[in-house]
Amino acid sequence: MIYSLLMVPVTQANFFSGPEILVVFLIVLLLFGGKKLPEVARSLGQGLRAFKDEANKLQGEISLEETKATAAKNSASAATEAPVDVKPEAEDEAEAEKEAEKVQQQ
Repeated sequence: MIYSLLMVPVTQANFFSGPEILVVFLIVLLLFGGKKLPEVARSLGQGLRAFKDEANKLQGEISLEETKATAAKNSASAATEAPVDVKPEAEDEAEAEKEAEKVQQQ
């Protein structure tokens, strides 16, 4: 189990408390200085934004592949399960002629 600086078990609820965040902020301030801190924060934000965009893009590609796989599976199972009702060509031609006659009579 991971313990914090005060030897308290670390959970998601108490990962960083107020004093620990203050100590981390002071260390960062000492390392980078007051003038450089906004620049560091900006570049960190841009990096996180780029990471998030790429993660969303990858998630979209994964869901697209899953959709394609599901559609292919469904169409393959539908083609094997449901018999196709095929009319002979002679019946189709006869029906087409009857419909053409009806149109001409109108």
